Amino acid sequence: MGTPINFEVVCKQKYPNVRIKWKNRYGQFDWFDFYMVNKQSFSTTVRGYQPQLGTWTGATLGYNQYDSSNLNYIVDSKQSISVNTDWVPETYNEIFKQLLVSEEIYWVKSQTDLAPLTIATDSITFKTGAVDKVIQYTFDLDFGQGYKLIL
Repeated sequence: MGTPINFEVVCKQKYPNVRIKWKNRYGQFDWFDFYMVNKQSFSTTVRGYQPQLGTWTGATLGYNQYDSSNLNYIVDSKQSISVNTDWVPETYNEIFKQLLVSEEIYWVKSQTDLAPLTIATDSITFKTGAVDKVIQYTFDLDFGQGYKLIL
């Protein structure tokens, strides 16, 4: 008889893990690892104006070729992330309800790097193992801080 060899098969992850933690209804933090596909998006909303071109010097209007007739005065940005669960049991439905109503949500990028988030998903149809057999959910979250710093 020899010494048994223990080994663990670890499947290579296709997508990077996104760990989300949130304050549950009891005031404690829960977390969940979203191992499936995640997508980040970035969008902007631009408000512009048309300035008066050129300057009056004497009897004529003069302007430069590099003067623009369309300028932005406000540019707002929004960053978001969409995360997907792996196949989860029906018992996670209660935990995900608490994520949907949480006021404090973070993306845990490392031990010291947390990014504040807000939940953008406003409704979800909870599945059951008896009816749907397998259960997988998608959640949309908005970054709590915009791309540009506004003081």
